[in-house]
Amino acid sequence: MDTSAILGHTLQETWRICRRRPALLAPGLLAVVGSGGGSAVQLLLAQLALPLPGRLDLWAEALPRLDVSQITMGSLAWGTLFVLGLLLVGWLLFAWAEAALIHAVLADAAGEPGALRRDLWQGARWLGRFVAIDALVFLPLFLLLLALLLLVGGAVVVAGVSAVRGGGPAALLAALGVAGLCALPLLCVALPLSVATAVFRGLAFRETAVSGIGARGSIRAAWRLLRAQWPAFLLLTALLLGAPYALRLASTALTA
Repeated sequence: MDTSAILGHTLQETWRICRRRPALLAPGLLAVVGSGGGSAVQLLLAQLALPLPGRLDLWAEALPRLDVSQITMGSLAWGTLFVLGLLLVGWLLFAWAEAALIHAVLADAAGEPGALRRDLWQGARWLGRFVAIDALVFLPLFLLLLALLLLVGGAVVVAGVSAVRGGGPAALLAALGVAGLCALPLLCVALPLSVATAVFRGLAFRETAVSGIGARGSIRAAWRLLRAQWPAFLLLTALLLGAPYALRLASTALTA
């Protein structure tokens, strides 16, 4: 089967299962909630009257209102733990939703009747293996994002100290700009790598659900499948990477 046939069959089966099992919307919504950790952080910034990290032009307006002398190490530590907690809860919810969806698809392929409670229960039983696969697969991406976080965070801390010592908001803004330029290459690598990793982890999830093997065995089986059908997965990765931007452009064009 060629690449276009594999991708077409995948999309066709996805649409067929969604029509036959509308209850799949429940774990789908759970996955949306689980992926909302970043949105929760954005909402928190909005409640603090602060712009998003990438909007340096808006930071230039917000920084004069920010009294960095009132920021303590304790508040920074608790704020960091709070954000990490949001991301951890979101990650677990997203993995649970994926496990429930995979069980529902396997049950449909076996001709079993749909049962949302059974899908969620089996998803909870698979959660430990899915978390182990995530820990192994996402380790390179985690190290990359950790380097990005340390780079930007270090620049912000240094600039904050400079601002407290008399540099003012301009020093903080300059350091943010330098950190953004340094982090740009990492961001360019992290975006396609994160999408490709998401596709690969989906394969590993399926292998552990179907075969019942452990995390390392599932990753090895997924790698063999990826090498055998790499053009289809490359096309699927490009589709997942470009679809959000295409939808955003279409929404902008319709609302303009």
